[in-house]
Amino acid sequence: MQTNPSSKDLKKADLQLTINNFFDDTYFDIQNLTPGVKVFDEQYLAKVLTKLAIGSATVWWSLLEVKDFLSLRRKKKI
Repeated sequence: MQTNPSSKDLKKADLQLTINNFFDDTYFDIQNLTPGVKVFDEQYLAKVLTKLAIGSATVWWSLLEVKDFLSLRRKKKI
């Protein structure tokens, strides 16, 4: 006897799929990349380059913010 999934189960599965797709598309972390890939296709290469670019920009922006914070702190002490 087969049971049909309830609408609650379907909604839960759809929500889980949506969440997984969101994190696959927007979570920029080098740890998410699989090092054992034998063939680099264009999509994988684009994902790697995007993650590297976003990571580099984040580090650069953070350094600028720290530099700005330190310069404002020095001006305030004087």
